[in-house]
Amino acid sequence: MKKINLVVVALVLLVGCSEHRQAQRSPSLPPAPGIRAASGSDLRQAGNENLRQTTAVLQLLTSTPAEALPDAVLSRAKCLVLLPAGTPDLATVACRNGNGWSAPTFAKVRGLSSTPPQASTAGHKDRAVGQSGDLLIFIMSDRGLQALLSGAFKFGSDVTVDPGPLLDERPIVTDVELKASDALGYVHNSGNLRPVKVTSGSLQLDAEMSKRVYGRGGTPQSLLQGANARSSADNSFNGMVNSFFYLIRPSGIIIHHSVLLPEPAVAEQVLDDFHSKRGFSIYCFGRVYHVAYHYLVLPDGTVKAGRPERCQGAHTRGYNSYLGIALVGDFSSDDNPKGLKGHVTPTAAQMRSLLKLCRELRQRYKIPLHRVMRHSDISTTRCPGDRFLFKEFLAQLEQAGSSGL
Repeated sequence: MKKINLVVVALVLLVGCSEHRQAQRSPSLPPAPGIRAASGSDLRQAGNENLRQTTAVLQLLTSTPAEALPDAVLSRAKCLVLLPAGTPDLATVACRNGNGWSAPTFAKVRGLSSTPPQASTAGHKDRAVGQSGDLLIFIMSDRGLQALLSGAFKFGSDVTVDPGPLLDERPIVTDVELKASDALGYVHNSGNLRPVKVTSGSLQLDAEMSKRVYGRGGTPQSLLQGANARSSADNSFNGMVNSFFYLIRPSGIIIHHSVLLPEPAVAEQVLDDFHSKRGFSIYCFGRVYHVAYHYLVLPDGTVKAGRPERCQGAHTRGYNSYLGIALVGDFSSDDNPKGLKGHVTPTAAQMRSLLKLCRELRQRYKIPLHRVMRHSDISTTRCPGDRFLFKEFLAQLEQAGSSGL
């Protein structure tokens, strides 16, 4: 494969709709029993230590490919509540703000108990959360978000935490399947994730600790809603939480056509601006990527890289854990009958490069043939067009040999 360069490609992003439910504001909860009064310096030290612990958890999850979560969970989550093991009364909380994540704030938690997802209700006793591993709660609904921003809520009544799906169980989890959940729970222990249902307990945003860490402007609600407050201790956390939510373990390949065909001399800048303005950017592995696809194949067969393979794409809603590959051109006989939007069929050089690239990706990530699809196979679109001979391509890919995949 030729040398890979960075480029941005054009994309029509399908936007789904979600139900909005109004949450009832929860009354403030009394202070957790057993928490003694602490000085300002003690609170600041406790907050900074909590950030270090939660950053370490996210770093471990980010560096462990086997523990990637379903794309629908990561892309739909509105907030994350992370309770490190061994600190059962203090959690770090962050919320999504556009394409990035807020500065972290803190919450007191108490009385948390959980039930394994397959446990029988008859004769089963809930167990305490906090000593069995790190607890991750993904706030998924508007109702859950409003309960969090109210400052205090109870698990089980104000916010329902269901056991979250795992990628190993189902390679694709759709948005529709997650609409009924206010939140999804997981416990992380010794490099492994397991789903968990939080059945009881309470959460209260810790305004005093946020004030000590960030200063007067650091109220929990303002931080979670995007206030530009920063502490030297939260820089590493913010880098890791952004990378974590855009991390994937590639589980398939989706083929597109790019439609647009700028002049080669200005293609990178034009397409970079195009995607930047449309909000396709992500922060992953320490830098920002505007590109929606993972690879672009030019008419002369040159393969150019967009975003890294482990970073979530922005090419097919609900399937962005699949690697997106776009061939430059418009291969729809309806949309591009006379070639005014670029090549009407893929060139021989494009098909050779696509075949080689797909063979390498299948071997690298153990992708079965049935997970190599066209955009039109899972979305209402003509992409990559009727002039892309998909069945013939799949036959060639199968004949090319992919270690039995």
